[in-house]
Amino acid sequence: MDFTPISINEYIALHLINNPSHKEEDLRNNLETSLADYNKNVKCSCGEDIWVIGSASLKNGCYTCLTGEKLPTDNYEIDSVVPYFTEADAFTVDDWGDFNLDFLGGGNYRDDDGTIIDPDSYPTPKMCLSCKNFIRKSQRVLCTLNKISQEPGEEFQCGSFDGV
Repeated sequence: MDFTPISINEYIALHLINNPSHKEEDLRNNLETSLADYNKNVKCSCGEDIWVIGSASLKNGCYTCLTGEKLPTDNYEIDSVVPYFTEADAFTVDDWGDFNLDFLGGGNYRDDDGTIIDPDSYPTPKMCLSCKNFIRKSQRVLCTLNKISQEPGEEFQCGSFDGV
């Protein structure tokens, strides 16, 4: 899924800006009820996980059943239910069988003038933690190069983001 994670408080503020006639208390109660249902493993009638934000306004249902659309491009979901990978999970998916990445050991990343780059000295962007490519062994080089190519202070961008 390609949801954009958002906190309950951020979503409520955004929703009320766009829907000023709605009451904050009602919206918060509905979101908390939907979130509680999600945490109790309540499913949509089709068997998929419910979309917490959509279920707060409509009946419990998944994104596809509630909207008729397949992919939730540019839609929000409560951050606590959007799956995240941690750095400990990184590159543990063995999608290349016996392919060996030992050549990527210390000192094998270099910039244009040959200076050795330590990829671990660059912080992992939050976006990466909700990306399937972050844990795919076959994508390790691309993800690492993208991470270290970002300029300090600039918003992280990734053309190969594949949300979970």
